[in-house]
Amino acid sequence: MTIPPTAYALLGLLSFDRELSGYDLKKWADSSLRFFYWSPAVSQIYSELKRLDSMGYVTSREVPQDELRNKRVYRITDAGRAALTAWVEHDDVEPPMLKHSPLLRVWLGHLTSPARLRRLTQSPSLTPRFSASFGWISSRSSGCQAVFAVRRVCAPTL
Repeated sequence: MTIPPTAYALLGLLSFDRELSGYDLKKWADSSLRFFYWSPAVSQIYSELKRLDSMGYVTSREVPQDELRNKRVYRITDAGRAALTAWVEHDDVEPPMLKHSPLLRVWLGHLTSPARLRRLTQSPSLTPRFSASFGWISSRSSGCQAVFAVRRVCAPTL
């Protein structure tokens, strides 16, 4: 079953080995993904989490939020990490639109090799402006350093 890039973005946020609530995912998406990909609405986050849970890509559990309420937190599963890694490493890179899937994949560079990151940053499907920026990064650095250059702008703030 194919899942949309937004689901991969949520798996990507969860791929940093933290349990996060839907609210935490929204907050982190607003502060990081928005630089290269749109930040999904809260309703979209919860519908994608439900889909990912039914596919076995995430697990969830309830934890105390305060004295009166619990909240549900999510964690990526091995199957979810494998699906995300396969998407980062093997799926064709589509031309960017309002969402910048290639940059999302570079941000998820901890899931792939420096060689794959170099191929991603040199993809002919990137717009000239982004290609020029990526070309500058990749010609002067390893793939891992390209990820760090992107993350300086998109660092997690939780």
